[in-house]
Amino acid sequence: MSAGVIQLDKAGTTAYFHRGPQDLPSDTQTADLVKAIRSGAIPKSEKGTNMTAYVGGTTAGFVDLADEIGQKLPLQIVVVIVLSFLLLVLHSAPWWFPARRL
Repeated sequence: MSAGVIQLDKAGTTAYFHRGPQDLPSDTQTADLVKAIRSGAIPKSEKGTNMTAYVGGTTAGFVDLADEIGQKLPLQIVVVIVLSFLLLVLHSAPWWFPARRL
């Protein structure tokens, strides 16, 4: 695994390079690679320095988006089910009216 050309900003304080995944961006291996770099390689590189490193780009952004959606999806499903049930109950049977009128 080799990185592209390392580039520096004008001040010489920031370096960046491009490295695309060997697999497709939607593969689970790519998501695992992004998570492994963020949890393993970056903390090891930053240890004992004042350096800060990030994994960014389209592929990492999609991994982050998938994680966010995955965390919020169960709540959305519950909300839809509860609201559907309430709508069904309110529409089908007026339970707040007495069954017998005087």
